[in-house]
Amino acid sequence: MSTTCPIELVFNAMRGVALTPDQLSLVASHPQAASKYAREIIKGRWIDGEHAIAKDAESAYCYAFANKLERWEAAEPAIAIHPRWATFYAVYITQSQFEAAESVIATDANYSLLYAMNGKKGRFPEGEAVILLDQMYGYAYARDVIKGRWKEIEPLLLKYPGAASLYAQNILKERWLEAEEIIAQDAIAAYDYLQMFLKTPWEAAEKAISKHPMKACLYAKFVLKKRWIMGEAAIAQDEFYSTAYATDVLNGRFVEGEPAILSNPDCALRYIRDVIKGRWADFESLLKDLPEYKEQYKAVIENL
Repeated sequence: MSTTCPIELVFNAMRGVALTPDQLSLVASHPQAASKYAREIIKGRWIDGEHAIAKDAESAYCYAFANKLERWEAAEPAIAIHPRWATFYAVYITQSQFEAAESVIATDANYSLLYAMNGKKGRFPEGEAVILLDQMYGYAYARDVIKGRWKEIEPLLLKYPGAASLYAQNILKERWLEAEEIIAQDAIAAYDYLQMFLKTPWEAAEKAISKHPMKACLYAKFVLKKRWIMGEAAIAQDEFYSTAYATDVLNGRFVEGEPAILSNPDCALRYIRDVIKGRWADFESLLKDLPEYKEQYKAVIENL
């Protein structure tokens, strides 16, 4: 039974079925089908289908991109009413400003940022209102478009530790005293901030840092440079940082972290080599289920 579905006709053509003139006309009248036919069968521009393709934003953009068009004016009215395809058209097709679409692009923070960076290649005032609603798009706009301080975004950033820390590190490039209270509430934001600016213990941030295995271990090693009991409960939850804490901070056994270390044979072997420096009965009891590690364990012990 012959089909009258334009997309199915394209799939038939892809399977080697010759389409009749009427079927080709039907395909040419359907934007998605015409675009796919041009891409898969013609493998280039298909003039007969362009009138239909130009009426659908996604089909038109994909067609222009596939055929490396530098501009396709006939399709711009359809493309201009869709934030995503209008932005992609400006960024990847014309690589320039697309004034007719700016009011539409300006309704979306993601596309406003992308358009400013790679389409307009500069500030996009029409899109700034929506960008100001999102801390990460706002931070990125300051970093990549304004390339400097953007005071309008700062009240929002003061609510988000991660964004505030990044803004201080990469935009202000100096301490942001107003934000330190919020930054101190997040382990990653706080540790990165103190490493860049404070380089000394930061008591206000220790509660947050102490709950993060990696940052707690790093804080003990590089900031306190000594045992940090407050962070040990978190560190003990992670086999890698328990091992590192024992070797790099305690220079001895970290009993609280040994259950986690035993869960990872590679960490356990390092712990045996660098910390225990002898046979470890707890690990030996596991070897019956880890035959591939018996020889490695033997070698470690013999080389101590």
